[in-house]
Amino acid sequence: MTELEIIRAEAEAATEGPWEVGTYRPYSDVVQRTGSDDNDAFPGQRLICVVGQINPKNNNIFIAHSRTTVPRLCDMVKCRDEALEVAMSQVESFYETCIEIDGEFYNKFKARIDKILEGK
Repeated sequence: MTELEIIRAEAEAATEGPWEVGTYRPYSDVVQRTGSDDNDAFPGQRLICVVGQINPKNNNIFIAHSRTTVPRLCDMVKCRDEALEVAMSQVESFYETCIEIDGEFYNKFKARIDKILEGK
């Protein structure tokens, strides 16, 4: 399994989303399935986790949003990887043409592409 497939599997194994932050008691925030009544977290079995108000509210919101954000990011990365694979196939084809036309140009072009792929 690729790293992306592992992340996707972990996200899919989590309780169905979307999630939101709710209040269970005066000093306890909870992450719950969207659509839950604030005080319905336990009776409705919609509770994801009790996060408390010790965490800044933004942390709780981040946890809640991660249920839908992580799968979206996995989709975006997969789409990017597929597009990169197509582009690299075209680059390889172009390499072959360059070798036939001008070996020196090919070497310079390939060196530049390699630097781009290395993030430099």
